[in-house]
Amino acid sequence: MRHAWSLFRLRLHWNGFAQRNARWAILTRDAQRPVDASTWCREEFLRTGSEEIAHVFENLRREGIQIPQGRALDFGCGVGRLTFALGEHFREAIGVDVSERMIALAIADNPHPGICRFIHSARTELPCADASIDFVYSRFVLQHMSRSLARTYIAEFLRVLRPDGLCVFQLPEPEDHSVQGNAFKRALPLLLVRVFRRMRIAWRQGPQFPRMEMVGVAREDVRTWLQEAGASFIQVWPDSSHGTQSPGYVYVARRDTTITRVGD
Repeated sequence: MRHAWSLFRLRLHWNGFAQRNARWAILTRDAQRPVDASTWCREEFLRTGSEEIAHVFENLRREGIQIPQGRALDFGCGVGRLTFALGEHFREAIGVDVSERMIALAIADNPHPGICRFIHSARTELPCADASIDFVYSRFVLQHMSRSLARTYIAEFLRVLRPDGLCVFQLPEPEDHSVQGNAFKRALPLLLVRVFRRMRIAWRQGPQFPRMEMVGVAREDVRTWLQEAGASFIQVWPDSSHGTQSPGYVYVARRDTTITRVGD
């Protein structure tokens, strides 16, 4: 299985976060503080989810994009912060996460058991049939996995979308766009330099568990992945909520045979 090791690591570390401080890991207030030192109260934490979904819907309507009704999917749902919020707007909201401990916390705290349901999945295939989802949403999730795994899941988002369904997700760009230094260093392949930088960061940080990695993907690469997956409508909005110095974006995509343009 191509992504077995990546999925195993994600599951291991996010189970660790679920055990230590799930809310902090899902919505980090201060990345420099120890994982055990920052807490959210339940009401405040869930309110951020409702406010976020309301803000996304407001932006979509402002752009003249129709919001579908029916079934929503929250990919990387954690303890259900956004799944619960989507349940306020959709007939059914499904939360999917690689961590079974996160899923257990979400189920135990579910205020809408007749609307919101949760599925543990440590597979690259989303546990949804083709063209079965009206709205796919994912935030602060794809940035914590490898590029190849993120690309696989983006293709899955498009696979499960119904005709006229809508997909919205967020990703930052890489922090290192160029190689600085002497002529020899600048002549090295950028990929090799990035691997070296990640190894150097890991060495400085030392052994950490759980560990939260940040991975960026260039905007044009994400657009290409969406087009290859069958997206016929793409909008890209600037977004800096990921918390690093690199630019970030929210991507809005639709598989719709009545729309053929692709633009910013």
